[in-house]
Amino acid sequence: ALATNPDLRMAAHRIAAAREEVEVARSAWAPVLGVGLNFGYSNDPASVLMMRLRQRDLELGPDTDLNEPGWQTNTRVSLTAGWQLYDGGRRTSMTELRRLQVLLTEGDRDAILNELKAAVIDTSLAVFMAEEFGRVATESVNLTSEQVKIASTRHELGQAQRSDLLTAEVRLAEARETLVKAENARARALTALRNLLGLSSDAPLNLTGTGDFHVPPVVTTELVGVAAANRPEVKKAADAVRMAERQVELTRVGYRPTVSVFGSYDVDNALGDFSLDNDSGTVGLTLDWALFEGGRTNSRVASAKARLEAAREAERKAILAVEKDVAMADLRLGEARKRLEVSEKSAEQADEALRLIRARYENGAATITEFLDAEVALTGARVRTVSARYDVERATADIRRALGICRAAPETAALDDVTGDE
Repeated sequence: ALATNPDLRMAAHRIAAAREEVEVARSAWAPVLGVGLNFGYSNDPASVLMMRLRQRDLELGPDTDLNEPGWQTNTRVSLTAGWQLYDGGRRTSMTELRRLQVLLTEGDRDAILNELKAAVIDTSLAVFMAEEFGRVATESVNLTSEQVKIASTRHELGQAQRSDLLTAEVRLAEARETLVKAENARARALTALRNLLGLSSDAPLNLTGTGDFHVPPVVTTELVGVAAANRPEVKKAADAVRMAERQVELTRVGYRPTVSVFGSYDVDNALGDFSLDNDSGTVGLTLDWALFEGGRTNSRVASAKARLEAAREAERKAILAVEKDVAMADLRLGEARKRLEVSEKSAEQADEALRLIRARYENGAATITEFLDAEVALTGARVRTVSARYDVERATADIRRALGICRAAPETAALDDVTGDE
């Protein structure tokens, strides 16, 4: 799943894109250098005049007609440079915003990891649980099938009523139905697992092992504190607040001027000629300062402040949601443990009851209905025990997810670097 899950791979691409945006923001600090080549061919009087001036070839003799200058060519090679000296903090704010965006995308990746690992564990356990349900149901089918044969033989010998045979056949049909449900449950769980692994629904998938494994337990009692420190959703909400704060600073840049220097070096020649004598240069300084803009910056700052307050409320909501999630996961784990304790005792009692009734049935002291009722009770107790046992492990994985520790947070420098250890 860590290697092929589409959500995780998309998160890796988004992180890579966000990191490149940081480099784009940082590049604004560097000067801009450029080279240009321009070719012109014109008989426009003003254009021809400027071409000849730049080529140092303008002669205004008595026979010169500025209205009919003829056709003129000009080739200009330009080297340009520009550098913003002061921008009121715009570049600093943009760089910090892009850096925080990386943290947000990494938070998305961490949240996916947390949910994905828990989901893979839960779904794998569901597969093994369905397999155990199938084994229990198979035992029930086999036992009931034997009783159908016994009832049929006794009925043919006149030692049992037809109703006993029909009762046994009905119970056999119910047991087979339970087996079909268990097999379908396993198939559904495998389909869900394939989806988490990024596989097609018909891809071959075989799980090795018996399913007798245990999720590492949670040993801390400070559940809320651990969750607040580890849940990606809480960290993302905090980073969103920091982004909103930086956005406020960015909008305030509108109150400040910008100062830039610029320069160019140009060489102009007619087509087919080249001489550095026809060169020219320009350097300058620009100052831009919006003295009045109808309150636009004021409104932008007010809007950014409102979004900042919304981000702070979203952070508070995320903390409350995590606290609730942890509390509910803890309750589910406690319930599963209690159900396991009760179901294990119930299974022991049901097994003993079936043993006693079997002995009575074989001695003719109990009816087949009593025997089959005892068998159904045992099957139900075993199913509840299996369910409770796996529910404990699934609830343990869920509480680890709720605490944010069912994940890893590796550096995602490349697409392949999206895995981590539990």
